[in-house]
Amino acid sequence: MPVFPAAALGRLRVPALIGVQITVDERGWVTGVTPSLKALTMPGPFVAEFQAAVEAAVTEWQFRPAEKRHLVPGRGGPMKEDYWVVTRAEKTPATFDVAFTFTGTGDVLSEGAK
Repeated sequence: MPVFPAAALGRLRVPALIGVQITVDERGWVTGVTPSLKALTMPGPFVAEFQAAVEAAVTEWQFRPAEKRHLVPGRGGPMKEDYWVVTRAEKTPATFDVAFTFTGTGDVLSEGAK
């Protein structure tokens, strides 16, 4: 999780919201952190410090890489149902949005953007 900026401790009157879009490469490493259009950053004092804390934390994360799965239909399962068979899977870059809330108590909360 991001570290609450020391300059803002005890000085934050309302929660600070920071939204970022994270890009992950086919190895699972974060290759980009940019402003999100789904999880908006709320302007306010110390926004640059909160943004820097988010970027510093997120660039250290590693994820299980996203996969594109190639499917073909199968027929005649145990109950005579149709099903899908994965013929191959390839790792692929992916992006997603996350919102971080820095609270006045010094806590940091996160949630995926919807």
